[in-house]
Amino acid sequence: MFDIWGMPYRMRECLEWVRALDAWDYGAPSQLADLIGSGQQIPAELAGAVADIIAGRRTQKKRAKAKLRIPAAERMAIAEAVDCIICLTRDVRSKSVSPSLEENADRRGVEVIDLVRELERRAREVVEDAARQLGVSVETIENLLRDFREKVKNWPVV
Repeated sequence: MFDIWGMPYRMRECLEWVRALDAWDYGAPSQLADLIGSGQQIPAELAGAVADIIAGRRTQKKRAKAKLRIPAAERMAIAEAVDCIICLTRDVRSKSVSPSLEENADRRGVEVIDLVRELERRAREVVEDAARQLGVSVETIENLLRDFREKVKNWPVV
């Protein structure tokens, strides 16, 4: 089952663990250690990944870590926030939010295509704004979004 952003419900419930595993992959183990140390139950879907870390079968991405422009512990939280905002514009564009796109365009006195282009422009601005605020390139944010969406697509494999 998926939530409104296209993320499996169970993944949304386990996001803290997904973020911690991603941070571990990029050389920041403290989030994962804190979760395990807190006594929280390791989600069944992620127990294999945690076991692989403990057994040494899952290794950190040292080359990727060296190229990081965003702190490893913040990668997935930032990607999730940016993706959520972009999904809002996509949902409006696909008429899944009320009022419909046609009604909204009529109310504004513009053509539907102009409204669609405005929503696409705003989605680009979200990425550009995130890049500016974080002091990184737009490409860095786009790569981060790609990584996040890949995790969503491949769930429960993280």
